[in-house]
Amino acid sequence: MSAVSQDARPLSRQSPRAARGPASAVAARVLRGGRVLTATFGYLFAVYSFIQPVGYRGTYPAAADRLAFARDFGGNTGLRLFYGEPHGLLTVAGYSAWRVGGTLAIAAAAFGLVATAQALRGEEDAGRTELVLAGIISRRTAYWSAMAAIGVAALVLWAAEFAGFVAGRLPAAGSAYLALATVSVIPVFAGLGAVASQLAPSRRVALELGGGAVALFLLLRAVADTASGAGWLRWATPLGWAEELRPFTGARPAVLLLPAVASVLLLGTAARLAARRDLGSGLLPARGSAEPRLALLSSPAAQSLRRAQLRERDAFVEPSGNARTTRVHVAVNWHELLERILEPGAIVLDANDGTVPVECEQHLREIARS
Repeated sequence: MSAVSQDARPLSRQSPRAARGPASAVAARVLRGGRVLTATFGYLFAVYSFIQPVGYRGTYPAAADRLAFARDFGGNTGLRLFYGEPHGLLTVAGYSAWRVGGTLAIAAAAFGLVATAQALRGEEDAGRTELVLAGIISRRTAYWSAMAAIGVAALVLWAAEFAGFVAGRLPAAGSAYLALATVSVIPVFAGLGAVASQLAPSRRVALELGGGAVALFLLLRAVADTASGAGWLRWATPLGWAEELRPFTGARPAVLLLPAVASVLLLGTAARLAARRDLGSGLLPARGSAEPRLALLSSPAAQSLRRAQLRERDAFVEPSGNARTTRVHVAVNWHELLERILEPGAIVLDANDGTVPVECEQHLREIARS
């Protein structure tokens, strides 16, 4: 009886990690894997949101100074490229919404893309996803667990930015709304990263696809903020949606429906795509080999030169007729090589320690002229 109770005792004393479900374990693994990225962006969000209101308040304490600043910099096209359209530059809150919201929205987009590509495609490329799915967890559950971890990381960035604003003595309610406007782009670009992770055969390609989307949306926002009559383009980019939320300068909370709907559609699409592809592959074909290079394959003499480039880059030619062999780790300049070959007394060693036949001299000269 005592033996049975002793054997059963460890089963009733499970550790907290063992008591967690598989979904919680996957989410915790994603959070641990991205802790450096999250901490780095969190530090950036906190510091940047603190120094902007403090710096503006100290540099432009008087109303006349702020009026001169708004007149000189409010219409600067170069600044609009990075920060967006300014509103309420005469107040510390309006200036902070312009400088912080415009810049950190771009950083939030980059975070959403990189974090999602690492959590999905990066884990799959490393082989850890296959090990996870070998347990008692479905592919769908693992996917949504990873997305939940990205959501937790977005909350961390929101808290860091909110803390920076409050430390900079901005109103708490407006600071919370401004931080929400900034991080509202994270789920949208996380959805783009999730879709790219299903399409691409590797993490690198997924980042390239997602980076192209970020660049396109940034270009649309830049055109909307700088070109006359193109303001409607802000509604075509998530970065413009964050700008249209107008923190501290006439809030429009209804605009939050746009990133919410876009995030649901993108994340749902990525989940459906994940169920239709094989693990370790992408819906786009992988490029496992380079395009064929058919240069210098037109004749035996040309092939001998090609062999000299590809297989024997240790041939060193001297016009005096003395040839010595050494290892050269640079590409061969064909025109220079042909000129040396055609010099009197030159000897070229090929891969089989032979020489270029004399009867090929005319053909070599034609190649050199081309």
